Amino acid sequence: MKITDNTLPVNYFQNLQNIIMSNNLAWEYQAKVGNLDDEENNHFYFVHRLYENFSPVCSFFQQLVPYIEDVLEAKAVIRSRILLYTNQETLVEHNPHRDMEFSHKAALLYINTNNGFTRMSDNSKVNSVANRNVIFDGSSLHNSTNCTDVKSRFVLAVNYF
Repeated sequence: MKITDNTLPVNYFQNLQNIIMSNNLAWEYQAKVGNLDDEENNHFYFVHRLYENFSPVCSFFQQLVPYIEDVLEAKAVIRSRILLYTNQETLVEHNPHRDMEFSHKAALLYINTNNGFTRMSDNSKVNSVANRNVIFDGSSLHNSTNCTDVKSRFVLAVNYF
């Protein structure tokens, strides 16, 4: 696992942050988090898809190219999404999941600072701090949370080789 703070230049990050946290993105409701969840609990989130099935599915993906090429040094993107977890007044720690069953890199770029976190397979926590990036093996168990100190938690997720 590799954690980097102040990952992107301030102007570039603020531009991404302004777009992601604006009212201009369409969000899809997801009734469960990860593949081990069920729809009976209060685990849910919203997703804005950027890249899947070997192709961009949103024009905003082009603005991520400097991050993907220069920071992640990705050779091939598998999937990229923006995740939105809402404040539910109680901190909800979602069930552990694997992004995919095969070994690959996963990157999480935290878009805003809040009291949410990502729990890794070794039980460590990576706190949501704006412009913090964490890279880990996406086939290892990990889990997300919502937040309780701001309205929403935003995370940019990229799975890649």
